Amino acid sequence: ALGIGTDSVILIRCDERGKMIPSDLERRILEAKQKGFVPFLVSATAGTTVYGAFDPLIAIADICKKYKIWMHV
Repeated sequence: ALGIGTDSVILIRCDERGKMIPSDLERRILEAKQKGFVPFLVSATAGTTVYGAFDPLIAIADICKKYKIWMHV
């Protein structure tokens, strides 16, 4: 829907309950920036259909604020 293509999507690790791991998110943001990319969006989840998992939204929001990245839930 964003029109950026799947090659522009970076996958972030999740725990065994399907929640995004904030430390992996931050690590991947830094890696992308070091490669010259401009991360601009983090898509977080508030209740997955499979696990009913809620990402740690406050921790993700803090990381997004730190790096000036739009957080979409």
